[in-house]
Amino acid sequence: MGKRRRHFLVLQQKSSQGCTVLGVTGYYAHTAFGQPCPVPMHFDDEATAAVDVCIINKGQRANSMTNLYTAEALSLPLTGNARCATPEDEPMVRMRNTALLPWHDNPADIIASIDNGYYLTQAGTCYGDINGDFGCEIKSGYVIRGGKLCEPIKNCMLGGKAAEFMQSISMVGNDFQWFADDCTKWQVIKVGQGAPTIKASVLVMQ
Repeated sequence: MGKRRRHFLVLQQKSSQGCTVLGVTGYYAHTAFGQPCPVPMHFDDEATAAVDVCIINKGQRANSMTNLYTAEALSLPLTGNARCATPEDEPMVRMRNTALLPWHDNPADIIASIDNGYYLTQAGTCYGDINGDFGCEIKSGYVIRGGKLCEPIKNCMLGGKAAEFMQSISMVGNDFQWFADDCTKWQVIKVGQGAPTIKASVLVMQ
């Protein structure tokens, strides 16, 4: 990731109040916010025109990524998400530029709203499975106490159920940052990822 950082916030405990996603999660083809994405794709590796796909809207699944095979098998529209690492590899449904859209909360206000939690600034290797379980290495961050950043932390893990995590998001910042990284699901490809500062609950923090 170099010097680029992915900023997000998690609480140690789930909120007792119901929370919903305040933003939208999407897969962008080549342009977002009037600027080129980190990994712009106008056509996928099956020569299908790449289009934007809204994946999650207000905590609910909205649409799916497809390639030629899955679109036909599931009677879904083509989205141009077929990607392969080399010409010898089989095109698979893969991400391109994934983003959680910014909202209206000031990042400083998000930090100030947390009594006990963590401010996580750099993620490492992450994984997910078909059951919706995920885990993510946290390379650096800070403890939050009384709405203030305290001692630094590093080399820890967070994880849980992806759907529950997304539905626990209660604040979404008005900032946003893209970065490019590798996705290593069988074939290593470049992908773009972006997010604002968010406040959420997490099931496991080690």
